[in-house]
Amino acid sequence: MMVAGGIAALAPLTVLAISSRFFSLGEQAFIATAAATGAFLAAVVGAMLLESRLATPGLNQRTYIPLWSTCVGIVGASAVAVAPTSFIAISIGLPAVMIALQVGRTHAVSSSTWRTEIIAAAGLLAGISLAVIMTGLGNPRALAPLGVGAAAAVLARAIGAPVRVSGRTPRSTAVWVTAETAVVAAVPYGTTFIVLSQLGDADTVAFRLVLSTLGVLQPVLGYLRTRLLNEHSTALVVSTWVLSASALLVVIGADSTGVLTLLYGQAWEAVTAPALLAACFWKLLTIPETVPFASLRRRGSVKIVFSARSASSLINLAMALLASATYGSLTAVFLAFAIAQAATVVLYVLLNRRESGQDDRWPL
Repeated sequence: MMVAGGIAALAPLTVLAISSRFFSLGEQAFIATAAATGAFLAAVVGAMLLESRLATPGLNQRTYIPLWSTCVGIVGASAVAVAPTSFIAISIGLPAVMIALQVGRTHAVSSSTWRTEIIAAAGLLAGISLAVIMTGLGNPRALAPLGVGAAAAVLARAIGAPVRVSGRTPRSTAVWVTAETAVVAAVPYGTTFIVLSQLGDADTVAFRLVLSTLGVLQPVLGYLRTRLLNEHSTALVVSTWVLSASALLVVIGADSTGVLTLLYGQAWEAVTAPALLAACFWKLLTIPETVPFASLRRRGSVKIVFSARSASSLINLAMALLASATYGSLTAVFLAFAIAQAATVVLYVLLNRRESGQDDRWPL
């Protein structure tokens, strides 16, 4: 399941990498902003549709893939496949694909449909592989097979999945969970525009490339988060630490040996070794937060989680703005993220301890 998720995380990264070969810097920045928009919308839609159900005890059917999500994904993938040389078509199609892939991925993890994930991952991997080969041959239509592969992945996950469920999530729970996810997703999304305004197009593309490259951890962290929303597992948490550290070492090794520069070309030149190390350290600090977060969610303490998430997001955005304006580098931005994340971990631990022996409902 984690490997299949890793392949899904490669889709936006591949789009960014290939766009660095065939589009101007301004067009690359436009596509990078579209990728940020897709990540934001995917997180919010996934929370509204599925995570709110996971936060609602007593529902018989916890997850599904609505028909409209599948249609949106296929339309978006078709736009990329049909017009792979148009940065406008890519910028419209990519967010749509990311939404559908996120909904399908969350459903697959929650329902443990690993066989479907294998098929989806195979289709997406085939599309990515062909896109990379065509890029190596200098074919400007290299993104076309990726669009076809994404459509295949969306369809594979949708076939056999329920398109509707019985039992509704309480409106208040859905609102709190969606709002909480939105404020968290707003951090990388808002920071993209901060970097764009403070540091320019090159650093904006580099910022999104770093986030997408570290997206190799997202399947691991996402799997941990989704499973912990059902029940706690110390073994899973430890395994996540080991897998994440190993993946980050691979990323650092790929950078030091020049592999990432070879893959991304000039777009990666704005990423210094200190910036990448700071980003990796920040990502590792996101793991400890997951345990108290999931504990609070399992008890239905959605208001508390929203308050904590909001405070954390404001701190992250404020520190990212201050760091970029003061020091003018991506290294400063990622160090600001790391400091804010450490404060977030402490906040969640304290809140979880406070609520573990008390009423879960904390009035705002």
